[in-house]
Order: sequence, then C-alpha cells, then structure tokens
Amino acid sequence: MTHAKTDARALRSREALLDAFAGLLHQRGYERLTIQNVLDRAGVSRATFYEHFRNKDDLLANSVGRLRGWLQRESQIAAASAPGMQLGFTLPFFRHVRQAATRVHAPGVQLAVEKHMRLLLCELVRDELRAQPQAARLREAEIEAVVQHVAGALSNVLLWWRETRPELTPEQLDAIFRLMTLPGIAGVLAVMAAA
Repeated sequence: MTHAKTDARALRSREALLDAFAGLLHQRGYERLTIQNVLDRAGVSRATFYEHFRNKDDLLANSVGRLRGWLQRESQIAAASAPGMQLGFTLPFFRHVRQAATRVHAPGVQLAVEKHMRLLLCELVRDELRAQPQAARLREAEIEAVVQHVAGALSNVLLWWRETRPELTPEQLDAIFRLMTLPGIAGVLAVMAAA
C-alpha cells in the first residue's frame, strides 16, 4: 500500500512539473525559463525535480514525449474509426499547433521546441511506415528517406502556417497535406517493395 502511494505521489509530482513547464514556456520563453521557476509553479523541491529530469532540456524532451503519447493515442482512435488510415496523428497535431501557436511564438521558444518537434514527427512517421506490410521489404535507408521527406514536408507546412497564419483551419490544412503526401508514400512503397 505504501509503495502504491509513493508511486502515485511521484506521478503527481512529475505531472505537476510538466504542467508547470508548459505554462511557463508560454509566459517566459524557453531561454528565460529557469528550473527554479518550474519548481515554484509546481510546488515541488529541487530534489524531486532531479528524481524525474536531468535538466531543462530533458524537461522539454519529456514534455514533447507526453505530446507524442497523446498523438499516438489519437492516431489509434482515427485508425479504429477509419481502418487503413495513415498518418492519423496529423489532424490532432495541426489542432494542437493552432491552439499552442502563441506558446511557440513566445521569445526563445521556437528554436528549442522545433528541434524536439522535428524528432517527434520523424518518430511518428517512422512508426507508421514500419507498420506498413510493404515496408518489411525495404532497406532501412529507404524507409528513412521517406521518413525525412514526410517529416520535412510536415515541418515546413507547419512553419509556414504558424508564421503566415493563413485562413486555413486545421481540417483544411490536414486535407491538403494528406492529398499531397499519402499518394506519394503509397507510390514509393509499392515501387520500392516491388524492386
């Protein structure tokens, strides 16, 4: 019973730190944000922080990891409602970006976040590609070329969308991205798997 209470308390502390970090990132920007700011907002000790995270960059990476888990769940939900759906994480991701646009534009946030977001997008695309039956016949470098292309295109579309703020809804942007991307992925997988 004591172990369960300790685990629950540790989980609450970890979540409090991540929540505090997300809120402060918006207010202070990544560069001006300190671990002490996070500790004060979360109401936890420095020792508790270091039980969960190595430093501020690790906290950012874990925050992005939490986003990854959510996007994976959203992708599974999309696949369950529309069997065969690929890249089911893109619409939830576009919606998240629209909602978090002010946080990403805060001073000092964009570069720090973009590095982790690019890695996140590569992981999500890579996981989806490897799940395709045709991918089993591809070499790792071939899969990675497709991953880099799709994640790069997604990153560039997001950057353009954030910076220019066109009157496209997340749903409209997702439809355009899917029309441009999914046929290309299908074509590459078919041709390369047949070779």
